[in-house]
Amino acid sequence: MFFKRSFQGVFGLLLVVIALTQIVSQRANNMLAIILIMGTSYVVYTQLKKIEWFWSQKCQKLVTAVLIAFNILMLLYVSLNFQINDVSDPLNVQIKATELLHGNYNWHTNINGSEEYFYFYPNVVFYTIFLSKIMSLGGTFGLSIQLTLRLMTFLFLAGITVFAMLTSWQLNKNRKSLLITALILAVYPVMYLYPNMVTYTDTLTMFLTTVVLYLIAVVISTRSYNTWFAVGGAILLVYVVLYAVKPNMIVLLPAVLILLLMAVVMKMKNKVQIIVVSASLALGIVVSTVTITPITQHYGFDQTQAKKTELPVTHWINMGLNPVGSNGAGAYDLNDDNNARQSRIDNNPQLIKQSIKYRLKTLGIGGIWKLALDKAQMLLGTPLFGFGKYMTGYAKAPTFYIKHQSMLNALFSIMATTVILIIVTKLFVANIKLTDDSNAINQTKVAFIYLVGIASIGLAIFHTVLWEVEPRYFLPLLYPMILLVAITFDDENKPLHMAKQYDRKISITIPVVTTIILILTLEANRNYPSVAFGNMEYPARVNILQTVNLRSTFSFKLNAPQDIDVLKVNIQPQDGLQVTLKDGTPLLPQNNQYVIEKHFTGDRPIEVKLQNTGKGQKSIVLYQKTNLFKTLFHGTSITDNGNKYYLPYEMDVYDRKTFQTWNYQSGIPNNK
Repeated sequence: MFFKRSFQGVFGLLLVVIALTQIVSQRANNMLAIILIMGTSYVVYTQLKKIEWFWSQKCQKLVTAVLIAFNILMLLYVSLNFQINDVSDPLNVQIKATELLHGNYNWHTNINGSEEYFYFYPNVVFYTIFLSKIMSLGGTFGLSIQLTLRLMTFLFLAGITVFAMLTSWQLNKNRKSLLITALILAVYPVMYLYPNMVTYTDTLTMFLTTVVLYLIAVVISTRSYNTWFAVGGAILLVYVVLYAVKPNMIVLLPAVLILLLMAVVMKMKNKVQIIVVSASLALGIVVSTVTITPITQHYGFDQTQAKKTELPVTHWINMGLNPVGSNGAGAYDLNDDNNARQSRIDNNPQLIKQSIKYRLKTLGIGGIWKLALDKAQMLLGTPLFGFGKYMTGYAKAPTFYIKHQSMLNALFSIMATTVILIIVTKLFVANIKLTDDSNAINQTKVAFIYLVGIASIGLAIFHTVLWEVEPRYFLPLLYPMILLVAITFDDENKPLHMAKQYDRKISITIPVVTTIILILTLEANRNYPSVAFGNMEYPARVNILQTVNLRSTFSFKLNAPQDIDVLKVNIQPQDGLQVTLKDGTPLLPQNNQYVIEKHFTGDRPIEVKLQNTGKGQKSIVLYQKTNLFKTLFHGTSITDNGNKYYLPYEMDVYDRKTFQTWNYQSGIPNNK
């Protein structure tokens, strides 16, 4: 009873923290819309409960199939129609994977060895090799690398859908549970965004975690010895890759061990199955640790060099204690990262340890508590869990989305928080009622809930208390946790009938008011400018930007994908450096850029000239062409000393009426 009550208390607290952090993340107008949407959802649900044919097996199968089809088709649509401008870690990994494909096994990021990205962060080496193999596989079928990676991402996310549905059926054998699972997968927008657009470790980790949990569900729900050991072997193999790609998923092993202790104390019937799972995970870690080193060495990675330069565990703990990190409290901090690198170069490991001691002393108990709450806010309260991370605009996206992305992103955020709040509320109630009777199916469900709940608690504590934090770090267990609501779904209660005189009024009024408020809320986001197009990558640990001497005039032709209102050239203003359009209209220095606010018609090239009107040479920073598999930069290039260079620029869309477009030169509206 102690273990059960302890789990209920801690898991219930986690659900409360998730709900509160999600609420705090939303503005007041968004929360009003969310509350009304939740009310409307309840009204719709109570009305559907009164329609007997809607809950018939035939109708449930049809609705489930439609929801799954919508989910799969939407994933495919996003994969094929959106291409982001990659930055930072995903960009580094993709460049190196392409180089491996062409036989370049030099893991130094720059030719002269001045940048040691992979030797500082060897945890991404295996994934880079994996990505290169996927590129090679696509090539055997005649697919471009870009299409190969887009299809890879789609297949991983579609796999999450498939294995989530299989897990729900394995544990519940209930069509209503399948319907609820399909509904959540269809309407919860997170998997359509960051995991679908960014080619990095998170999508693969989400998929592999879902597969591992499905295999665990199979083991703990069967009594066949042959099945235990066959599926246990499969768990081992999948977990080998999962641990190699994302070591923090080691959290599954202590979660299973705690579950085993609970099973013994609480005399649960599936103790032997849990032992098999524990052994499979433990062996998976051992096999992964033993095999990854020779694999990476085979592809030219120097493990001896890595041991000398790899950033220590204390570095991530130190960043997690930084209340003023450059990316948020307890998140990645550039200064901490640079200091950690320098400490490795200087062979001074005590520097980071001294920083940890100083921060603990400075923060005190109250400061550590506040920092943990701030980190929880980032990890659990970011509605879209990392969307916008590792990207600067879009190289390719539907025009409608580009033009209305602020409004659509607000809609996605509202949808995500609404779904989370509904699910967390339902899970909180189910957690209170959690029971483990003698029924075998129910005991299996409870054991699985314990496992996912303990793992979620462990991952949350790990990143809010001990480690550096990012919203994407919770993604591997986000879907397994919220999908617990499907296997705890109980609709045996009779419909809640409202008083007749209010039934029709409430059923009509709440949806109408919700629609009006939602439209007003989204309309309020239409006026926010959004990056539409351009060359906006930054040289995060990759030497893309190069200094070029501007001797006289450089001319670039840029293409706008649709009508735009602002053009920014991201070059540091200098005396004697003039940036103009073809007709001589100048771009004015503003916020360390050259900017012009003017209405440009889409599909017409915009010519930008850089002129040296002063004395002597001017040095400017441009993007140098890379051999990456996809179009990284846009517009025409100039050639200097045999290299091609592209202009750093941004095109911004102000989603306003034509007569409200501001004339930057005169400062008054243009009435067109």
